[in-house]
Amino acid sequence: TSTRDIFIMYSWAEEDEEDEEEVFEDKFGGKNLTIFLVDGTKGMSEQVEGDTEGLTGIQLALSCVHATIKSKIFHGDKDCVGLLTFGNKEADTQGSDFPTVRQVLSLARPSGEAILMLEELMDGQTGAALFESRFGCGVESDVKLHEALWQCQSMFSTIPGKVATKTIILMTNNPAPHGGDSRLDLQARRKAGDLHGTDIFLDVVPVCGEGQQFQMDKFYCDLIKLADDSAPVTTTSLADLTNTVVKRTSVKRSTGKMQFSVGGVTIAVSAYNLVSKSSKPSKQKLASDTNEAVVTCRTWTHPITGAPLLPSDMNRFQKYGGKNISFTEDEVKNINSLGSEQPPLKLCGFKPISSLKPSHHVRGPQFLQPLETSVQGSRSVFSALLSRCLARKVMAVCQYKPRRTTGLSYIGLLPQEEEVDETGNQMKPPGFHVIFLPYIDDIRRLPLTKLPQDNPPEAVEAAKEVIKKLRLKQFVPVENCSLQNHYQMIEAHALRRDTLVKPEDQTLPDVDRMIRKLGDRSGEFLSNVYEGGYDPEAPPKKKAATATTKAKVEKKTVTMDNVAEMDMKAMVMSGSVGKLTVDVLKTWLKSKGVGVGNKKKGELVDLVMAEF
Repeated sequence: TSTRDIFIMYSWAEEDEEDEEEVFEDKFGGKNLTIFLVDGTKGMSEQVEGDTEGLTGIQLALSCVHATIKSKIFHGDKDCVGLLTFGNKEADTQGSDFPTVRQVLSLARPSGEAILMLEELMDGQTGAALFESRFGCGVESDVKLHEALWQCQSMFSTIPGKVATKTIILMTNNPAPHGGDSRLDLQARRKAGDLHGTDIFLDVVPVCGEGQQFQMDKFYCDLIKLADDSAPVTTTSLADLTNTVVKRTSVKRSTGKMQFSVGGVTIAVSAYNLVSKSSKPSKQKLASDTNEAVVTCRTWTHPITGAPLLPSDMNRFQKYGGKNISFTEDEVKNINSLGSEQPPLKLCGFKPISSLKPSHHVRGPQFLQPLETSVQGSRSVFSALLSRCLARKVMAVCQYKPRRTTGLSYIGLLPQEEEVDETGNQMKPPGFHVIFLPYIDDIRRLPLTKLPQDNPPEAVEAAKEVIKKLRLKQFVPVENCSLQNHYQMIEAHALRRDTLVKPEDQTLPDVDRMIRKLGDRSGEFLSNVYEGGYDPEAPPKKKAATATTKAKVEKKTVTMDNVAEMDMKAMVMSGSVGKLTVDVLKTWLKSKGVGVGNKKKGELVDLVMAEF
């Protein structure tokens, strides 16, 4: 056989993982631009009622910008963030085309200098006085919102390259910034309309004291244009203000936009990952001499000639029945493309929600929402399907093939109703959870191990009491201490901090609380199960060797005198031949008339196994 007839076969078990990552990778080109437009009037320079640190409204807004920049460094370092204030005292300043607008931070990528500058302005009364001296706080007559929006549009135009989204986050505590001046209100509405025409999103986040309502419908409801059908914020607690802003500046990236066939009607939907695993940033390999980044690549070569191989020279295989079943690249592609002629998501039927068990979990779920921009009427059909599934407590069973290169899956669409808090802010969005249903090969039956039933009833009751007292009523999410510590070390190094605050490890059990809840029940359990004087923290005692154990050890000991009598066949079947010494192997082979010569241990093991 010629070398060209030799095909290299490799399993695609490893390749599937890479393909899956490529399939669900977010293909969003361009950077996300965010400008914070903060009210700089004297009303925002007063301390906010209910704030524990005594910060002003401007400082609370700056803390939101500070948290957003820190978040962007780790999750979107190519995005740009800027900061403008409006309603300041009239003055000619650098970086602004209008006398009542100040540029605090230029629209640029996150940097340590920006973080340090914001921390300086957020430092209590000292920071408030520093902001007043640098930028000045004006009165209501100094507010010209259309000029501030114009300045934002000018800053967006200075960023070169491809841009994905442009967002303005306006933060204020005044629902009527112009004091009822209809002319300025009209100019602001017209300018906001110009921004909407250029796909610039405008969001308003109120900075109000605890319990204060922000009347959005007074003026700002006509200016707002939100991305991804987000609900406007009418009020938020001061404790959640920073988290709210960080969430709203995070771009909702869809894992796939597809058609959904519902009983002959086709609508458009979009899938999202609500929860994703957070991990430490991957290591970057650097050259030892130049300290430059090293790019790795993989090539396939012929095992005999060393020539590079083309995809047509290689076959893939699947192990089945102890044999390698070979497939060409075209055959693999045809297998993966089965079912591509139908819509990616097709409704098959309905099943009760109670039929879905926790053991059916095979991979992380997704979340489905309608995509009205692709197919008109998708939201109405989607809403009708969601309401009926909620009313009848059923889930929709569908065929799911989001990409041509992915395998066909069966999923259950688990309905979720919208939930809002007391203030009207959305807590849970309406939609369907995409639950991947297992195939029969994904479920294996575990053998049931029967435990001895001779346990004392007192010990069983004591164990039940311990479990009852230590059972958690609800799951409370905790922070990954290792991840938080890693990020804090990077932050301390980048910002040249002298001290590092070690985060609290929330994964450790609260021993004091457990002792208070258990009381004397733990002692009762130990006294019923273990002997008196038992110390659970003491090292385990070694069991004394009995006469039977000693006899077994002596019987298993192999000496040069009884080599010929040992059961070598049983050792071959159990795979323990390799544990024998070279002398024992040679002696046994010589007793069978096999020449050993100067053979190594591996060769001797092969000779022994060849005898059976």
